[in-house]
Amino acid sequence: MDLPALRGKVTQEIDSYQPDELGLCTVRAALVDPYWIDVELRDTIGQIEADVPLIRSCVVVLDDGSDLFVVLDPVEGDFMLAERSGVRHISIGVRGCAVGCFLAR
Repeated sequence: MDLPALRGKVTQEIDSYQPDELGLCTVRAALVDPYWIDVELRDTIGQIEADVPLIRSCVVVLDDGSDLFVVLDPVEGDFMLAERSGVRHISIGVRGCAVGCFLAR
């Protein structure tokens, strides 16, 4: 396998990527008035294996009512995908920009 060529291919895909209009409409429709919730951080092996979860106050920004939604982590300063699990909210290791996290669902 030609690894430099693979990198070039991925670079081309990144440079030419444009989210489809339907995807952006879905993101716009999920935009909510921001509100605070507590999120159980489960992004790393250490966090997943911890007996006592690390809880962080985060801000919900995109939520279409499904089990997955996007929050801002004010400590790290990035967005992350979180999941509803009963009454708990749990991060699932997807971080980045708000739109990218939402579309990764």
